[in-house]
Formats: sequence, structure tokens, C-alpha cells
Amino acid sequence: MVRDLPRIHGGRHRSMGINGGKSGNKHKIADEFFQRPAILGATTFGAQIAALFANAGILVRLYDKPLPDDPNGIAKAAIEKLHSSHPPPLSGPETANWIEARNYQDHRGLLAEHDLIIECLDEDSSAKRGLWSRLAPFLARDCVLMSYSSGLSMNEISHALPAGLRSRFIGIHFFRPPRFQRLIELIPIRHSDVRLINKVADYFRGYFDFDVIEAPDRPNYITTRLIIGLTNIAFYHFERSNISLPEFEGLTRMVGHCPIGGLCHLLDHIGLDRVIEGAKRSTPAEKMQFGEMLDISPWFEQLAEQGRLGRAAYHGFYDYSYKPYMLEDMDGQRHESIKVDADVYQAFRKRDWQALSQSSHPQAQFICALLRDWWQYALYLVADVGIAPDVIDTILIQAFSWETGLYKLSREFGLAEIEASCFADAKQEVLTYNPLPFWQHQRKVVARKAQPSNPFISDARLLHKQEVSSSWVYQDKMLVWQPHKDTLTAEPALVHELLEACAYARQAELYLLVYHHGRSFGELSGWPDSEEALARFADLHHDLNELVMALHTHPRSVIMSFSGILGDFGAAIIMQADQVLLDVNVKWYMQASANDLPSMGAIWFEWLRRLPYLSRAQNLEQLYAVLSRIATICPPEDVRRGRAMGILRAHDRVVLSRQKLVEVTAEAVDSWVKSFQPRMTRNAQYQLAPEDAATLYQRAELTDRPELYIALLNLLTAQKQNMTVSLQMLLEHEQALYMQRLGSKISAL
Repeated sequence: MVRDLPRIHGGRHRSMGINGGKSGNKHKIADEFFQRPAILGATTFGAQIAALFANAGILVRLYDKPLPDDPNGIAKAAIEKLHSSHPPPLSGPETANWIEARNYQDHRGLLAEHDLIIECLDEDSSAKRGLWSRLAPFLARDCVLMSYSSGLSMNEISHALPAGLRSRFIGIHFFRPPRFQRLIELIPIRHSDVRLINKVADYFRGYFDFDVIEAPDRPNYITTRLIIGLTNIAFYHFERSNISLPEFEGLTRMVGHCPIGGLCHLLDHIGLDRVIEGAKRSTPAEKMQFGEMLDISPWFEQLAEQGRLGRAAYHGFYDYSYKPYMLEDMDGQRHESIKVDADVYQAFRKRDWQALSQSSHPQAQFICALLRDWWQYALYLVADVGIAPDVIDTILIQAFSWETGLYKLSREFGLAEIEASCFADAKQEVLTYNPLPFWQHQRKVVARKAQPSNPFISDARLLHKQEVSSSWVYQDKMLVWQPHKDTLTAEPALVHELLEACAYARQAELYLLVYHHGRSFGELSGWPDSEEALARFADLHHDLNELVMALHTHPRSVIMSFSGILGDFGAAIIMQADQVLLDVNVKWYMQASANDLPSMGAIWFEWLRRLPYLSRAQNLEQLYAVLSRIATICPPEDVRRGRAMGILRAHDRVVLSRQKLVEVTAEAVDSWVKSFQPRMTRNAQYQLAPEDAATLYQRAELTDRPELYIALLNLLTAQKQNMTVSLQMLLEHEQALYMQRLGSKISAL
């Protein structure tokens, strides 16, 4: 019997995991488990889970019902659809060769060869039981059996299996899209073998770098229950507020620091039909606690009647039939922009609970009510299922792409202040439920990933060992530069040492590898708050731009291998690389944009330079997408959106874990060293035609911060060097504007 309490296993929470938080030997686990996986059900999700194994180089079979004309036709069609899905489930088109199409009728004998089988039928308990019952006689006795669901009872489904197989049966819940959402739930049944659950968790954590939560077999488990509760509460307050749908979308986007849209966008992504079904499974206990706040919103029912079920149906809260996607009311009115009041945004950004709670602005009142009840629901869930509060943040960040979790947010606002405010509301009978006291214990210390060793040192000679970094010459053809620290801020010593490495590599005609597998690289330690600090910052900014130019004009190819968080400086650095190698969990944190400033190091300009010219109309859309993205609250922040926006290109490599990143970097470096080719020609960015610039200026009001958008566009249109934009001139102009705007902020303090 497994205990009825959730546990979390994962790269970011290993101190809380099974087996004392140890990661185990992933290769040993890989040899013992899951080298012959199979997926039952060639559904959209089944094919995407098969793609996970294919991306890792594991041959996987995808089974479904036979068709008369082509017995494997359903599975083949699902595999083919992977090539056109967005975001791409496959790491490359050739990866599909690792997925074999099969059918239940002709290939039942092959089922005995598998050591892992994941059933991925749609959310229908009777269909799942029927399939397991029919195929059970053909399964190997030592096979691990898993059923995918977002909230169905795994104990009920397991009744279709013979008693001898039930100890090897576990429920599993992936999130969309599984290649990028790095979280799974494991749902044991009463008969599940505890040792097997430990090994399964270690496998998915070690081989795919997933965070793994063990959840009790209750309706909606933990994650679905959390997001449905938050959704119902949000729409409960929206229906009773004086804000519009675009304001609601902008405010919920701001709370989670979500990159693209708010709660409406998330619901379209999940699918409104799945949300409605999940809401029907809500437990009576939580409904008794929170009452009508957890009722299904009339919005959901009306949208479902109209067939607006989300992105899969090409129409939900947004219309996905053509771009740009626009938010749409139930009456069909469309909204091109999402607006948040400037004062409300500043109070939220400063985490000023008093300013928000005392404001009479409808947006501030909505935010206070929303956060208060979201926090209370999270408190109830933590107590009910017995998890640490930071697991709530892990779920929101890893499964639903939030940048900020509720637990962290409450601590930033101040636990004592918001708790007092919450109980004051209860005393005045504003609340319809009895509030719970806020988090009473500190967040647990999380074990930190060790930085992998440099694989080039053994075959290289040490050139310099300096204050913050060391440089090696590898095989007399490449200079390898690596900082010593795990966390590295943008500081003068760092810039000067990398500049020296660039100068030596240029003089010796060497390739350059910038190699940092740590927690963060290139974040700013602090913003200037005085004229004296601004002068020092101006010198640093000048040196950073000089470094950008040194990398940009390096005669030999530049490769960069990173993991962790990349700040503004780190983002500017990778823009100059000919090949970038990253692990899938890399994040970008753009402080300049968050402070309403031009991006340091002309990051946005380098995005533009990477965009392929397709046609005039499409090029304008690309230009607008990049400029408006910088002029938003949430610029690109992860690998998937970095690739979509053009930061990463087709030949850049994104791998599943840091250990794999070390291996891939070594392979890439060796291939460059053997070829020793000159640097490829870098595409120029030509000056905008006046009519194109005018078109882009007209769209300024559609962005969150029109002034910043216009400032960036002014920089681009001001370049006049043979009608080709000069990076050096643009950097000089950007620095002047950057210092001017930063100085104005200091003067206003």
C-alpha cells in the first residue's frame, strides 16, 4: 500500500524526493526499465508522448485500431501530424523514424516485448477499461503499465486488469505540450508497488529531466484540481466586477507573469470541454468550503454551446482562424489589445498590497479579491493533500507556464499584511468562507544541481586562470572560456575577461566557445539609484556593447553552451553565436524590458537580423512581433518561445538535461574543430522603407507600452549607413537612449 500523500521528485526539488532525494544512476535505470516502450492509442496526446521517447533516441511503438485499407493507418496519420503540430513535438523531422506504427489486431504478439506501456485513450473510463481487459492476456508479466488521465480514478480503471498485474499499474498525467511542460503526476493505486513507483519517478526525472509529483487517487488529482479551482474563482470575481474581458485577461496574465496571455489563453490551451468535465468532478468538501465560487461559470457553458472549445477547435476565448489572434466576447466583439492600468501595474510590480487594497480602481479591487481567494484556495489544497506550499509554485510554473507561483507571490507581498487583510475581510463578512492562516513555515531548502565538469580540460592547455573565469586552448583550434561561479552577474571583471579571451582568439585565429552550466548568467545585480551609480552603470553598459561587437565581428565561429537563467547580458551574448547549445529548462529574465527600458545589448535588433525575409507583408508581421514582444510586460522567457521568436534557430540544439548538454557540446565542438571553416556570412538588416515604418508606427497603440515600442522603432529607422543598419551605430544610439531614460527614472525618485 502506498501512502495517500503526494510527494515530489524532480531536478528542482530533489531534497523532497523519494530515496532521500538522490537522483540515482540514470543509465542503470535506463538499462533496467523502459528501453522498449509502447503507447496504446494514437490520439493527439498519445503521439506526442511517443515523440518524447523518440526525441531521446528510444524506439517506441504506437498502437491503435486497424483500418480496412491500411491496418496501421491511424497510427501513421498520428505520426504524420506531429510534423505540422505547433509547438513542434519532435526535435527534428528525422526523429519520427524512432516511432513505429502498429495496430492491436495484427501486432498483439508484440505487446509481450514491451517493458513499459502507456495507454493514452481520451478521457473515457469505460473505454480505457475495455482496452486493458482485451489486451491483458498479451502483456508481459514484468511490464510497467500506465494509464494517462487528468483526473479519472485509477483504482477503477485497474479493475480491468488481472490481480497479478495490478501491482505494476500506475496512473500518469502529462501536460500539454509534454515536450516542453516539464512536470508529470504519478497516481498509484492501492496495489501499486512502492519500489516500482520510486524507479519510475527516477527514470522520468533522470532520463527526461521531469519534475514528478506523486498524487493521491482522488478526483482531478492535484494539478487539475488546482487550475480548475483557480479558474472558477477568477470568473466568479470577473462576473461581479466592473472590468472588461481584455482587462481580465491582462490582469490574470500579470499575476502569473504569463508570457503570451492570461487565463483565457490558458483555458483555450487546455480545452474548455476538459475544464468543464474536470469541474464536474470537484469534491463535495471543497465545494462546501468555497461555495458558489467553485461553480462552473455561465461563460463556459455559453462558449461550449457555441462550439468555442479552445485552440483545438480553432475558436475559444480567442479566434485562431487567422492571425493576429484576437480576444472575443460572447457576443462576438473582438479586442486587439490587452490593457492594464499603469498605476495598478506599478503597485503590483512593487508588491504593494496596501496601495492595491486601498485603491478604488476596479482593476485593483479585482486583483485584491482574486489574489486573496486564490491564496486561500491554495492554502486549502496544501492542507487537504499534504504537500509543501512550494509544490503549488512548481505546478503553476512547470505545467502551466506561469513565471511566478502563488506561494512566492504571497511571500513577496508580505504574509503578515495579507493575512491581516484577509481576516479583516472575514470579520466584515466580505468572505463567504472561513479563511485559513497563511503559510506558517519557511520554504524548504532545495538541493542545487551541481555544475557539470568541463569535458575539454583533459585535452586542452590552460591559457589563463583569472578572477572570475579560466580560458583553455582546445586542440590548438578552439579557445574555451568558462566562468568559475555558479551564479554570475554582469560585472566589469566578467566583461573584461571575456573581452581578453575574444582578443586572444582573434589574434590566434581560434574558434571561441563560451561555456557556462550554472544557475544564472548575465543578470544585473542591481539598478542604479543615484547619479554616481548611473555613471558606473554607463561605463559597464559601454563595455557590454564593446563585447557584443567583439563577438559579432569575431573572424572564426562562436559557439555557446548554457544552462540556468540568462539575464539581459546573457541574452545579448547568445545572439552573437553561430550555434547555441542549451538544456530545455533555460530561462531568459529580461530586467531592462521589465523596467520600461530598451533592451541592453541590442537584443531585439539581433532578433530582427535572424528573421528570414519571406515577403513584405510577412516581414512587417515579423518586425511587429519582435518589437511588440519587447514592449510588453512579459518578453520571451523560455526555450520554446525563444525558438518561436527567432532567438534560436533550426541548427541550435536543445537537450533534455545538463548531463546530456555536456555530451552534445563535446560532439559539436569536435565537429567544428575538425572542419575548421571560416565564419559564415551574417545577414544584414536593411533600413525600413518609409511606408513600412509608417505602418509599424500605426500599430504602437496595440502594445502594452507604446512609448517603448516607438523608441525601439525610432532606433531602427534612424540608421543611415548605405541603407543597411549598422550594429555598431545602433548600439551607440541605444546606449544614449538607455542612459537618458534611466537617468529620468533616477531624477524622478
